[in-house]
Amino acid sequence: MGGLSVGEVAAFATVFPDSGSAGRVLVAAGVPVERLPSWAASDALGFWSAVSGLLSNGLIEDGPAVLCAAALELFPANPVFRAGAARSGSATAAGGGVVWSLPWPRNPHFTGREEELADLRARLVGDGRAVAVPQALHGLGGVGKTQLAVQYAYRHAGDYDLVWWVPAEDPALALGALAALAARVGMAAAGQAEQSARAVVEVLRHGQRFPRWLIILDNAGGPDDLYGLLSAAGGGHVLVTTRDLAWSRLAGTVEVDVLPRDRSVALLRERAPRLSVAEAGQIAAAVDDLPLALEQAGAWLAETGISAREYVDLLRGRVSEVMARGVPADHVPVAATWTVALRTLDESAVLLLRLWAQFGPEPIPVDLVRPEVAGLLPAPLGEAARDPLVLRDVVGTLVRTAMVRLVAGDRVVIHRLVQAVLRDDTPQALRPMLHRAVQGLLAQSHPPDGTIPAGWGRYAQLYPHAVATGLLNTDSDTGRKFLLALTAALRNQGDYPTSRRIGEHVHDRWTTELGVDHPDTISAALNL
Repeated sequence: MGGLSVGEVAAFATVFPDSGSAGRVLVAAGVPVERLPSWAASDALGFWSAVSGLLSNGLIEDGPAVLCAAALELFPANPVFRAGAARSGSATAAGGGVVWSLPWPRNPHFTGREEELADLRARLVGDGRAVAVPQALHGLGGVGKTQLAVQYAYRHAGDYDLVWWVPAEDPALALGALAALAARVGMAAAGQAEQSARAVVEVLRHGQRFPRWLIILDNAGGPDDLYGLLSAAGGGHVLVTTRDLAWSRLAGTVEVDVLPRDRSVALLRERAPRLSVAEAGQIAAAVDDLPLALEQAGAWLAETGISAREYVDLLRGRVSEVMARGVPADHVPVAATWTVALRTLDESAVLLLRLWAQFGPEPIPVDLVRPEVAGLLPAPLGEAARDPLVLRDVVGTLVRTAMVRLVAGDRVVIHRLVQAVLRDDTPQALRPMLHRAVQGLLAQSHPPDGTIPAGWGRYAQLYPHAVATGLLNTDSDTGRKFLLALTAALRNQGDYPTSRRIGEHVHDRWTTELGVDHPDTISAALNL
């Protein structure tokens, strides 16, 4: 195991130049402070060089990547920490030839799940004689399926030559991810996304170029062989996260349940160290040990300083109201946590969160909200959007309170349950305003020409949100221009089924509403 690189040592010495700041990041990374070298106030570089030496001797598992991940949480824009966190569980994952695409950093607060991880590994590896069977992590939303898959990938990174993440909720997104893999390994056929996907699946099936590979299909809906990927699993490993138990027909199923109470208590006390075991136990019981609820509750407790008793009382006082809005009973603790958390945010942050809740569950580009479109937004969010510094402060508040997570490409992710609760909790008078704002942001935030390859990645980001927000049924001129460009982009990158599906929908609708001779109707017909 190696230590920190020279550049990483210099970065830590610059960003954490004293014992207080250094101690905070080291504790966050799980480094035992009693084993650290003594601090020399005049020599931060020497201190971090000594820490690097301890990490190289195995002070903690995967020490450099874990430490960089902890630093990245404190300084998410730091490129050195971001690169270090992405190294994963082996040096090869960063630059030793492994093909690697994982949108999530390693979670420094991940706890428990050792039994599930061991079971999953045993199922994927088998006894060495039988063909590997795809495995599906199944459970309710928010129970930690995605994070379990992420942890597995980082823990066993050294066992694979290729690790690739595929967002499988929508066929177009899955196709895009497989086409991106084909491009990464030099198998892409220009403008032929399906052909590229099938070609790379064949490479995986034969296993000569990549004998040890892992493909993760995240948030899959109904079971789908996805261009023969499941039948190719004999050459590698396929891991699925899903809420649909129908996957048991095509894959082995690993049920992911809530955490054991002792692990819930440990997770809460890691996030909010001031909690006693008894206080953490009260909170764990109130949120029913659901991992996402525990993580957010711990972050909120640490941020606000609220007592455990007050937190539990507030939670109990809001449960009936949340249930009255139609949230499933087994999700109530999480929903109540989010409802309580909203009261800690200023109005701009609440509005931005409610705005993002109207989008689809895929990552949302932060730059959709910018000064040029501030007039589309309700006050005071519109005022905040006019000043990029103020807007970034608002975004930072939501990241800090664990209401959203920043991911690669300057995008944010809100858990789908959070989005559902926020949409349900939004005042009736505000809902149409936010709906119009979201459609306007999408319509005005795309490359003007869908035939230019440089813009295809942007359309791939915006497509799921156009579907989720109902933009396919827009009545605005700008919205129709966006849909015309979107269908062209999908067609030109080779996703003909999705392009035709959207094209036929808008053409039929515009023929009825605008007439067959309308310029947009004619353009839609030409896109088919």
